[in-house]
Amino acid sequence: MELSGDCGSGGPPRLRVYLTGFGPFNNVSDNPSATLVQQLAAALGSEQTTSSPRQQGRSKAVPLCFCPFNDPRDSPVPGAVDSLVETAPTQASAVVELCGWEVLEVSAEAATEAVPRIHSVLCRNAQTREPHEADAAKKFVATRETPDEPTEGPTDSAAGMVEEPLTLALHFGVSTHSDRWQLEACAKNDARFPCPDNRGCRPQAEVISDYMPLEACLRSSLCLEPVGADLSHNGFPCNVSDDAGCFVCNFLYFKSLYEGQRSGVASLFVHIPPFSAISLQQQLAAALRLLALLARKGFRQSIGGRSQEETLEKQKL
Repeated sequence: MELSGDCGSGGPPRLRVYLTGFGPFNNVSDNPSATLVQQLAAALGSEQTTSSPRQQGRSKAVPLCFCPFNDPRDSPVPGAVDSLVETAPTQASAVVELCGWEVLEVSAEAATEAVPRIHSVLCRNAQTREPHEADAAKKFVATRETPDEPTEGPTDSAAGMVEEPLTLALHFGVSTHSDRWQLEACAKNDARFPCPDNRGCRPQAEVISDYMPLEACLRSSLCLEPVGADLSHNGFPCNVSDDAGCFVCNFLYFKSLYEGQRSGVASLFVHIPPFSAISLQQQLAAALRLLALLARKGFRQSIGGRSQEETLEKQKL
């Protein structure tokens, strides 16, 4: 599957992203979402070594590429992250600015505290950073393509124009019994935890937002079907899901989608399998391709009936 070009004279498509994973909970002592987020942040140039929240100050421009594997259980090898780095951006590159990353405690209280702060960081970066400062914190994420294959997926009719970068809160969590990625399309206004979270909270059929009815659904503003199709086409097990579960994953995602209606920040939650099902190396490569895909304007929908660019413009007034 060949990606549509968004580059033109305006340069490659751009994305600002804040990454989150989850820490240990119940019988999951080593949460793979925490490891993936830490490795992804390192691949994007983060010098942060701890999982506490921190806004990124600078990173070097390095092109990265998606490398599919024959066996999804292939083990990572020393220098695996470096093997994804090339020396120059390609026409299929996307410029990704890492605004921050952190590993969240698995609790409703931690999610409630984190979401407005994460969206605030993304909005602040989108509105106040000078162009030369943004250039110092960019990464070129390249995707390998097969030139002979037909173009599929959304296209950008405004290629060549300089577009406002997408700002994205990208959340990862583990699905312990899964063997593939699940791109979560929506979250429900329903907190009914099957077990207590890490702070002992166990709500039962309670609303997450008092301003919406129980079980009301909020959907991501991203076009996920072509993204999932692209990853699957390139040999990575992936599907789009309409059920983010009923634990802290759904709670965090609903909070982030709800906050996005005000901030204009897009949100996506990805459930990932254990590394015993799909290796860290392949999941890292898929995450880089995911960022390159989402940077393209054709994969964006409107947020609350308006585009993200319109939302950001209103916030400036």
